[in-house]
Amino acid sequence: MLAVREGKLNIRLTKLGLDHFIDAALLLLLFMLFTFDHAEVGLSALYYVSYFLFVGFTFVKVLVRIRVDGTVKLSGITLWYLAFALFSAATSFWSDYPEVLLEAAVRMLQIILLLFCISQTYATQQGIVRCLKLVSWAATLDVLYIFIMTPPDEWFNGYFGMELTGQNANVIGMILTVTTMITAYFAYYCKQRVYYISLALQVFAALLTSSRKTFVAICMGFIMLIFLKDRSVKLLFRILFVTLAIIAVIYAIMNIPQLYLAIGQRFESMLNYLTDTDVDNSMYMRRMFIYYAKQFFAEHPILGNGPNSFALRIVDILGESDYAHNNYYEILVSYGIVGFMLYYGMYAYIVAKLIKAVVVSENGGAKLMLTVMTVILICEYGIVLYYSVYAMVFLSVAFMFVCAYDNSLRRPPSLNRNNRYKVREDDIKWI
Repeated sequence: MLAVREGKLNIRLTKLGLDHFIDAALLLLLFMLFTFDHAEVGLSALYYVSYFLFVGFTFVKVLVRIRVDGTVKLSGITLWYLAFALFSAATSFWSDYPEVLLEAAVRMLQIILLLFCISQTYATQQGIVRCLKLVSWAATLDVLYIFIMTPPDEWFNGYFGMELTGQNANVIGMILTVTTMITAYFAYYCKQRVYYISLALQVFAALLTSSRKTFVAICMGFIMLIFLKDRSVKLLFRILFVTLAIIAVIYAIMNIPQLYLAIGQRFESMLNYLTDTDVDNSMYMRRMFIYYAKQFFAEHPILGNGPNSFALRIVDILGESDYAHNNYYEILVSYGIVGFMLYYGMYAYIVAKLIKAVVVSENGGAKLMLTVMTVILICEYGIVLYYSVYAMVFLSVAFMFVCAYDNSLRRPPSLNRNNRYKVREDDIKWI
């Protein structure tokens, strides 16, 4: 802030609070999570620096809170994943492959600590908004980095960002599927026009990954966001506009040579496979993985056979290790029906709460979070996420929204004209 007094120019800087440092550390951590497979590109040290910066600043905040009021907040999602991790550890008593437990335990411990730290700062109405913006900005930095570091003649080769980041197309596509929903929310719902630039970059990058699931999930997510926006007469025109936009995009990827090479030919091979006129190796392998996953699940249907047991079993059949490419079957094989219900119980809780919020209050944030949960469930048909750190960030944001929304409803009610108590509009429409 600038001020002139007694002929002197005074510059007053806003005092940086601890939350500013936490935000900066989380932004760096999200960028590292979204952009790199650290084991593949040799950036493990930088990842852990960003991780422990965020954790360290958060623990300073926790210690201050303990000193002030003697309390520690432990979120429900942290307890949920802790219970799931303990169940994973318990599988060592009956698993045929107890030696792989340590690797899974290290990743799960990171997730538990991260969920705990995120909830210390962002489990409020204002905190959720800040966290969502950090997610959107990190994704924008991610795609800008890939575009800048990748030669333009390699943008349309169908492997966009894979060599540079070490991530496979499904991971890049999954991240961009969720972040485009969040970015579209700020642009479309909140009318913050600058986010349209970020949205265009993210959608373009998502198309260049050549991931068919990503394209389908993004289209369905956009349709859902627009459909949930309101129920006015404009809805028909919005649906028509989105339909025409999707048709235009499909026409472009099938007729523009660069886009056809990047993703169009993969859709063509998928359609040929579905009509039995050609063989799509990717879809064939996925069907084969599901076929064997059903067999492995039938052998240990109640408690499963321990983490990563699918990969260890499939190597005896195919001669090489691979995961199930499907979160549902991966969990069923590894943790059985008990583990499946434990894991997806949190999903069911969040989705049920969000549906209620959308129906009862038309809350814009609830519409976004319901869309995010929907696209995650769609993507999980083709990718394993239960031990992915970035995926748990998305899930924790949805859970914290539910908590913040419920807390807003507990405020003292106001009176309407008929002297009946009702929830104040400001309490529920805060995003």
